[in-house]
This record gives sequence, C-alpha cells and structure tokens, in this order.
Amino acid sequence: MKKLLLAYLALIGTLISAQVSYTQDWTATGLNGWTTSGSVFSRNSTASQICGSTGGTIRGERYYGNTGQFTSPVLTGNNQGTVSMSFDYKVTNYSSSTTATPAANIGSIKVEYASSTSGPWTTVYTIDPTNHVSANTCATKTITFNPVAGDFYVRFNVTSDANADVYYYFDNVNISQGATPTCFVPTGVTTSNATLNSVDVSWTAPASVPGSGYEYYYSTSNTDPTAATTASGTATTTTTHLSGLTPNTTYYVWVRSVCSASDKSAWSNSGTFRTGYCLPTAGSSSTSYYLKTISTTGALTNLNYSASAYAAYTDNTATSFSSYPGGTFNYSLANSNTSTCYFYIWVDFNNDLDFNDAGETMLATTTYAASTSGTLTVPVGQALGSYRARIALSESGAITACGPAPYGNYVDFTFNVNAAPSCIAPTGITTSNVTLNSVDVSWTAPASVPGSGYEYYYSTSNTDPTAATTASGTATTTTTHLSGLTPNTTYYVWVRSVCSASDKSAWSNSGTFRTGYCLPTAGSSSTSYYLKTISTTGALTNLNYSASAYAAYTDNTATSFSSYPGGTFNYSLANSNTSTCYFYIWVDFNNDLDFNDAGETMLATTTYAASTSGTLTVPVGQALGSYRARIALSESGAITACGPAPYGNYVDFTFNVTAAPSCVAPTSLTVANVALSSADVSWTAPASVPSSGYEYYYSTSNTDPVGSGTSTNNLTETLSSLTQNTTYYVWVRSNCGSSTSVWVGPISFTTLVTPPANDNCSGAIPLTVGGVFADNALTTSNVGATTDGTTSCQSNRGDNVWFSVIVPASGNVTVETKGVSGSGLLDTVLSAHSGTCGSLTSIACNDDNSSGVYSLVSLTGQTPGSTLYFSVWRYTGTAGGVSTNGQFQISAYDSSLVLATNEVKDAKNSIKVYPNPFNDVLNISDASNVKNVLVSDLSGRLLKTIANPGSQLQLGELKQGMYLVTLEMKDGSKQTIKAIKK
Repeated sequence: MKKLLLAYLALIGTLISAQVSYTQDWTATGLNGWTTSGSVFSRNSTASQICGSTGGTIRGERYYGNTGQFTSPVLTGNNQGTVSMSFDYKVTNYSSSTTATPAANIGSIKVEYASSTSGPWTTVYTIDPTNHVSANTCATKTITFNPVAGDFYVRFNVTSDANADVYYYFDNVNISQGATPTCFVPTGVTTSNATLNSVDVSWTAPASVPGSGYEYYYSTSNTDPTAATTASGTATTTTTHLSGLTPNTTYYVWVRSVCSASDKSAWSNSGTFRTGYCLPTAGSSSTSYYLKTISTTGALTNLNYSASAYAAYTDNTATSFSSYPGGTFNYSLANSNTSTCYFYIWVDFNNDLDFNDAGETMLATTTYAASTSGTLTVPVGQALGSYRARIALSESGAITACGPAPYGNYVDFTFNVNAAPSCIAPTGITTSNVTLNSVDVSWTAPASVPGSGYEYYYSTSNTDPTAATTASGTATTTTTHLSGLTPNTTYYVWVRSVCSASDKSAWSNSGTFRTGYCLPTAGSSSTSYYLKTISTTGALTNLNYSASAYAAYTDNTATSFSSYPGGTFNYSLANSNTSTCYFYIWVDFNNDLDFNDAGETMLATTTYAASTSGTLTVPVGQALGSYRARIALSESGAITACGPAPYGNYVDFTFNVTAAPSCVAPTSLTVANVALSSADVSWTAPASVPSSGYEYYYSTSNTDPVGSGTSTNNLTETLSSLTQNTTYYVWVRSNCGSSTSVWVGPISFTTLVTPPANDNCSGAIPLTVGGVFADNALTTSNVGATTDGTTSCQSNRGDNVWFSVIVPASGNVTVETKGVSGSGLLDTVLSAHSGTCGSLTSIACNDDNSSGVYSLVSLTGQTPGSTLYFSVWRYTGTAGGVSTNGQFQISAYDSSLVLATNEVKDAKNSIKVYPNPFNDVLNISDASNVKNVLVSDLSGRLLKTIANPGSQLQLGELKQGMYLVTLEMKDGSKQTIKAIKK
C-alpha cells in the first residue's frame, strides 16, 4: 500500500485559495476517523485479501439485501470547486473471500456526499452490475462532483444482492479539489408536475447569481454532461418547463450557471423524473412472495390473473376490468405460498400519475393473511374513463405504491369506469334449506328494481353464463326453489335482472351449494397425519377400518356400524404415526346434511394424544334410521366437520340406529390378575339382566367366535390351565334363553413366564474367570425376568438377571456380553456391584462397549477373592431397533490368567495336575514324592490340607472358582499351581 498520509491536510494559503485535500490508506490500525453503520465495516490485514501487499483494507459483510454505510470524517476547506475522488475496491464471496463475486450478484455501491452525517445524501456515483470490475484484486474508480458550500462528508453506501452474501472492500481513498470557481454551480435540482410528456424543473441559485442565467441539459441516459456538452435549453430564472417528452420514460436533468459567454460553471448534480407512473421496487430481500392469483367477480368485466414465478413489477395494463360509478364488485388476492401478507389495491382516480390522493387507496389490509377477499365500491361521482390500478402484497411490513417492497411485488392493470348499465344485476346470492335434491335460493334486488323480474341459471360447472345463455328459470320475487337436483353434487347458481324483454342485466356473481354433506378440506400443510385405525367394539355391528396412505377425505359410507337408542359401545382411534392429535366423531342425528346441531359432536378431544379410546352412548330417544358419521383428526389445532384440517384428514361412515335387541350384551369387559397359567375376566351386566346368564369364550386367535361359549351366571370368571407366555383373546355375551346378544370383545392379555433362577441377586449364577472371553463363556437367557435394582448409566433398561464373579489374584476382571444368533435380545446394559445381596453398591455400568450394542465392564484394583455381582439388562429404548427378551452370552475373564492355566505344561518339574479346569477330581501325575497338598483361595486363605495324597484329589466340596494348589515335596521343595474348578 501507499505510505499513509494523515487524515486531513492543513488549510493551504488564505481562505480564498482553500480547498479539500484528503487521503487515507488504513496502514494504521482502526477506522482512522471513519464511522460504520452498526459493526459492518472493520479493518482487515489478511495478506491474501488486502488491496496492497502490506497494511490494511476496510472490509464489510452484507447479505441477502441488507445495507451498510461507511462514512468519512468531516472534510473542510471546501471552495465549491470540482472534487475528484479516487478509491480502490473489490467484492468477493463471503464463503470464499478470495473468490470474486460475479457482477450480477454484487448489489450496488453508491458514493454519496452530504453536509451532515444525518443527510440528506446526494448520490454522485453508483457501482452496479453494469460497470463493476469483477476480480479478486482491487480496482480503482475515479469520480468527480461539485459540492454545495460548506464542509461535507463522503460515504460508501452498499446494498447487497437479495440472493448473495459478500464482502465489500475499500482502500486508498484520495480526495482533491480544484481551484475556486469564478462561476458557481446551482444546487437542489427538483422536478414537479410531471405528466406523460412534460415536467417542471426547479433549482437553487448559487450565492453569487450568474449574470447570464442558466443552461439545462436532459437525457434518458444518466451519463453526466461535460463542459463541451451542448445544452438542451436556457433559462433566465430558476425554473423551466420541459415538454414534448416521451411517455413512461425516465429522464435525467442537469443545470449550470452562465456567468458570461466564456465563463460557465460545472454542471450540477442530476435530478431525475419519470414521465409516467413510478416503477415500484421490490424483492430486494426475498423473491419468494408474489401475487399468485388476482381475480374479480361482479364487475362489468373481470380480472382472472395468475403467475407462476416472481417478478418485482409487472406492467399488465393491457389487461383491464371495468365497473361503473357506484358499482360494487368482489376481489380475491392470494400469495404464492402459505406465508401471510398485507395486500393493497390502488386506483389513480384523477390520472395525476400517482396514487397519493384521497380515495385512491381502495384496499390496505392490516392483518396478515395468506389470501384476502372482499368487496370494492366505485365512487358514486367518479368520472368515466380509464385509470391505472396497482395491486401489491408485502410479506413483511406496510408498503407504498412506489415501494420498496423487499418481501413482495406489484402488478398494474387498467380499470375502466363505464356508464352504469340500464339494467342492474342483483347481488348477495345465498342458499338455504339444502336437501339431497333441492335448495332455496335468495338474492338482493338492485336499487332500481327490474320491471320484469329475474332469470336464474344453475349448473354443476362454475363457468359463468354469457348474455346468450338460456336461463334455467324465472322468478318474480327475490327467492326461488330448485328441485329435482342430483344428490351429493356441487352446484353453482347465477341470477340476472330482466328490465324488459330486450334489456337484461349482466349475470350476478355465482352462489354455490352442495346437495349433500360438505366435502371437508384437509392436508394443505402436511399429508403426514391421518387416521390409521378406526375401530369399535360392543356395538351391534362394529368398525374395523385401517389405512396405509394419506387421503384428505374418504367417503366410506358403504361401510356401516350400528347400535340402538341408549346403547353404548367402545371406540378406538389412532394416528398414522406417534405425533399427537385432536380426535373427532360427529353424527348427523337429524339428517339435515350438517353436523352443527346439539348432540351431533359425539367426540372432540382437547388433549393432544397419538391415539384415543372411550365409550359413546346413543341418545335414548334417537329415531331409528341411517345417519352420516364423520371421524377426523387434527395434528395442529381444533377443526370443524367441514374443515379445513391442514394437518389432518376425515373419514365418513354410515351409522345405523336399530331397534334395541331383545338380548342386550354386557359391557366393560376387563381382565385382571394375570398369572403364569390363569387370569380373571369380568364384565358389567346390561340394564336388562339376561335370564340364562352369560357365555364367555377365549382363544389364542383373535378370530371372532362362531359357536357357543362356556356358560356362567357370574360376572367374573377365572381362566385356568393357560400356557405361560401366551397371548389370549376373550369375548362374552348375554344368554337370554331363546336368544343371545352379540359377542363383546375381544380383550387380550398375555400370561406370565416363570422367571429364571437368577432373576434376583440371591440366585446369581457364578461365572468362572478365564483368560479370554471364549474360555468360560456362558449362554443364558433373560426370558421371564422381572426388573429389580438400578443402573447408573442407562435409564431405558429392564428385565435383568444376575451373575457373580470371584475376583482373581490380579485384582482385575472383565465381564462382557455378546449376542446369540436368532435371539431377540439385541442390546444389553451391564451393571457391576460390590457388597452383598440386599446391600449392593454400584461400582460400574456400561451400555455399548462390546461389539455391536452389547456391553463390557473392565474393573481393576479389586480385592482378590472378593465377590462382585453383575446384572445384565435388556435395553428397552427404540434407538437402533426394538430388543426383546432372549438368549445372550456372558463371560468373565482376566488376561493375566492366560499363562496361569498353562503353568502345569511349562513347569520344569515333571509333576503335573490335570484336567485344568476340573470338575470334582484333580489328578496328580506322580504322587510318590508328594508329602502334602495344600489348597488355598486366591487371597491365600488355606482351605484344605491333604497328607500323603494319592493320585486323585477329591475336591468336590470346593465352589466354582480359581484356587492355588501347593505340592509340598518330601525333599522339602514346593510347587504351586493355579487350578480352576468349573
């Protein structure tokens, strides 16, 4: 970098010769008097990123439409001469700070100046995709401008692209100013009264008013004019009028002072104007939100606009819609997705090229919604003509007709106000008293009631009728009755006024109705939640519905279930996954095609759950007949029978209410006291106790019984001689002598299993410590085990069994579990304990240290000869799959014993003991020279002495474990051997 100069140069000479002179290259640390918005900009000294080879460069990150400003210290000495400013800059990707950002994604960099840090700021140069130098090294830009009198500031004002995340770099700022001019520049160029082909331009005269007036220059290009540029015109005052302009065009205008024919000032900063409506700006922060549909109904001509992709602004003025003074029409606007927005409709009713006048904002919602609809009224005194209409949405915050709308877009149309038709259409179409084949239709008469009544037209298509469409019928009043309709069909109906045989109004907006139950809407937000199972028990006939895929609505009315007045039955509903939901059951008990009447909501849960079950009761006085039942769930929020259920679904059935049977079934079948081979079942008697008691039936199959069961007069029975660890199903019914009720059930239970011997600590199975896992591995099982004790490492565990281990002489022992092929026990937890049964202390715990997800505990520094207890648990969680009780392997081992079990083979003495390990008898290869045999435990405690032993040592009384066998020889020598008793 160039050698740093101090921030300000001193004033040179007298005030007359003063001029701005400033340079900064950020060799020194910090911002050196510059200020940053927020903490966006800071000094960076990374060698691969700075503009030169040493020192520092200013860098700031901006992303997705955000802005940032970097402002200079105050610049003094301004003599109003031309300022020349050069600087180095570059734009790189945030994800790779040495990669140049493509020009299309840099956003913009504005160079601005102002007399105060609070503005107003004047833009003197803009870097955008059209003039950016795309490189990972810095480029130099040089610009000129003419400031107004007084001290000023300059700044870099950056705006990132809506779809980019970038770094902006600035360095080597040099500002100099030319000599004090003899002819000063006018300032404050503004425009007003713009029309499609003219505009008024005004400016502020300099303190020294030029003797020969002003020259102005305008162009459709924003390229600054030079001293040699030919002016577009002259003015003797500080205003001028430009005419003959091209409509809908953006212009730029400059002004300069003319002090004499040979002395003219520099051109002013440009003013800009547009001969037409402003072009609104939008989408700087997101292009996800736009007007997907725009439609009107009830106007003389209507809109039916749709879009499939984002556009910040669409000039669709070739498309028009129309109404008349005092006319009303309906509008409907919708966002491109489910996000909520504000919606706007403006109409320039005085054609002054803006939407700022009273009454021109026809819609500006203040509540966020994904769509909006309503009615607009044309002002009664509105002049006939064509007007610009602008429609917009904003996903974030209120907007104006010219923008910006960072999260929205705009669409323009032409709105024609025509003469009111001689025959006005009726409004307010409504329907009532809908049945499967008829409906009543009503409407509101226009202010001028038609002399010849009305015509109506109805169809199963929602295509609007035309003037030539033949009416379905006529009416002399504002109501009519339609009959002979097709059941379960959606209809549309229109009405028009008949003022005379030759003068009929346009057709009204359509009304709609359905000759049947509403078709509920669902699944707009998710199709993951639906009724997987729906079942009933205890009804006269029952439901057993299941689904494997989502459907918003299923008409399953071909399937029925039934009960009787006052009858009760059980229901069970379940979601398609483990997410929790609200559940609903409606029955249209008066067959009026809705579920809105008292008593028709039979179930509406208010607590979220993945499933629900309970009992329903048919109203005692309910008329016999067939009724529509609707069942639903909602994963998010309460719903109604017609929807919507954005996170749920609906299923319909037929519910038949029949005469009460002569033999009524019992209720509340339950099971209790389940044991290894028995269980108690009980039920509740019906209101009319059956004369011959009851029959019950149980089976290992859940197939409904087809014959008779076991008779009883009791309300509780004990089922005996059952097979342990077996699932049974039970049914019960009333026996009224000459008839029987329906079977109630099934209810199921599973008998218990005989727990293993080592289910408790007191029955712990001893493990023999080997040298490796395979030496003394034991295949065992936890089938039938109960849960006792606790663990310190895993809370999802149960069904544990116990083992004991005697600590070997080394004080070290490892206990490990492994799987058995075909076993359901796929994952274990292993805990280690010291102490005695009933008073254990946890000393170690492990979940998954062995192969797969089995367990391993290694202990060191334990007391030789002491007993430790180990418990193996089944992992009861679901991570990695569900594990069930079954076989597994377990082994205790100590690597120091690998040599010990072979010491007999390696001993130089010829005497050997075998087998090792042994059961009850340990053989001595040559006992003739042995005087005594001493048997000790690993702690050294003497357990047994055998004098003058024979070739066989009877050691059956020893417990399982490792022992020290010492042979005292007749010559006084000793030989000690480690032996393991199985």
